[in-house]
Amino acid sequence: MNINKAISLAKGSDEKRIAFNLKIPETLKSDFEKFCKKNNVKVTAMLLALMQTALDEDLRDNRNIDSVTSLQNTIMTMNELIDNNVDESDVGFNPLVVKKAAERKLSVLAGMSPDEE
Repeated sequence: MNINKAISLAKGSDEKRIAFNLKIPETLKSDFEKFCKKNNVKVTAMLLALMQTALDEDLRDNRNIDSVTSLQNTIMTMNELIDNNVDESDVGFNPLVVKKAAERKLSVLAGMSPDEE
């Protein structure tokens, strides 16, 4: 896992968040808080970035044509919903958020960093 990439990702994190309960050893929490302070990132943002980095690496390791096709289809479907002014209250999810997530995964599969787009 590329820790510098995770730190960079943490500094740019601004997506809507939901609750996630996590219990960790007190010493790990303290050491991690110090690490985050040293790198000028928020603890939550860093945890999210580490999670995303792990998922990106897994996606890269397991990439295949079905993944690419599925993501392209998702993007096209979300574009249709967006073009037709369908929003979260209509379908239970935000088409723009889903589209951005699919585009991000597609860029990971292409071997690009999402910030290179």
